[in-house]
Amino acid sequence: MEPHGHINKTVLPNGITVVSEHVDFVRSAAIGIWVEAGSRDETPENNGIAHFMEHMVFKGTQTRSPFEIANTIESFGGQINAFTGKELTCFYARVLDENLPDAIDVLSDILLNPVFRPEDVEREKSVVLEELSDVEDTPSEFIHELFVEQMYPDYPLGYNILGTRDSIRNFSPEKIREFTEKYYLPERMVVAVVGHVDHKRLVELVKTSLGSMESSVSNPRHLTDPPKSVVGTKVHTDGLQQAHLVTGVRTFPYNDSRRYALLVLNTVLSGGMSGRLFQNIREKYGFVYSIYSFMDFYLNDGLFGVYVGTETSQLEFMQEKVTEELQSLKNEPILEEELRKVKTQVKGSIVLSLENMFNRMNRLAKQDIYFGEFQTIDEFMAEVESVTIDDVHSLANDIFSGENFVTSILKPADKYSN
Repeated sequence: MEPHGHINKTVLPNGITVVSEHVDFVRSAAIGIWVEAGSRDETPENNGIAHFMEHMVFKGTQTRSPFEIANTIESFGGQINAFTGKELTCFYARVLDENLPDAIDVLSDILLNPVFRPEDVEREKSVVLEELSDVEDTPSEFIHELFVEQMYPDYPLGYNILGTRDSIRNFSPEKIREFTEKYYLPERMVVAVVGHVDHKRLVELVKTSLGSMESSVSNPRHLTDPPKSVVGTKVHTDGLQQAHLVTGVRTFPYNDSRRYALLVLNTVLSGGMSGRLFQNIREKYGFVYSIYSFMDFYLNDGLFGVYVGTETSQLEFMQEKVTEELQSLKNEPILEEELRKVKTQVKGSIVLSLENMFNRMNRLAKQDIYFGEFQTIDEFMAEVESVTIDDVHSLANDIFSGENFVTSILKPADKYSN
């Protein structure tokens, strides 16, 4: 099957999807084994176990020590790692094309044959607890956790990917196996490779390494609608030197056609140093060091937000200025000249990012998982080019309703606190 030019897709008999994109001008390959499992598949009791599982597979298999797992890839200049998100976990490697079989072998080994030794589990709990403390000690990161929790109260999308101290301390080899047996199923796996790769050979390699996986019971996701957000402002205090604010709204899922208009709108606000937030707030007033907007999409929802780090004495003023910038997009359509500039910026950004094989692999896998089809760069650029002034203006009026805003503030417990 060849959906688009150099992109190929094959579904193995056991349900594993193999997708690849051949790129002529490189001699490397980026491979990711993606599992449709993340923090949205957790409960309050096992929150963080998807991320913990990602750590534990590198602690050894039935035939490889932790050193051998890393050294097999790194000895020929490659890289191996993993990451966990709200909805997906990815185990990946970047290698020379000639070393792709080794990368597939190692990644398959850590997924099929991990040894969850009790002593390793206990040791890794300390590591993850330190990781959690590191986030909590980094206010510019921690405020995002507080914001998402307020945006999705008592709902898995609002859970911290790392978990809580209580849930982490209660992890055991049995609980990890229970999670993997439930969610690490062939139907939930996508093997994506981008670079100097032959698809037919890749399929044979994956069949050899992962073809033995069997799934007796399919476990598709059953999505429930997120609850209402805790709208309004929620203030948290700590022993900080600076105040941090994130304000934003719920938007729409990955597959909503308005995502291109939101991408343009986000770039209007936060397209580097020429974006409105930087120019109209940071440069004009000088009260903030960091200010930007962001967006996230999920299977059944999405969000848009703005982050500001500032002096506590300027917090209320900065919040007003951010609100003014968002309201200005509702009140006044952007000009044609700005729209042209932003479209060029968006297209240039995506093209430059996709010169990196890892980014390209990331995009390829997510297109298959979220859309079940593949979009060429030309098709993407055509979608961006089709966004109109009215599209952006209508979207701003749809989502920037003052009654829907969720605002999280983290600030020092000092004389400025209420």
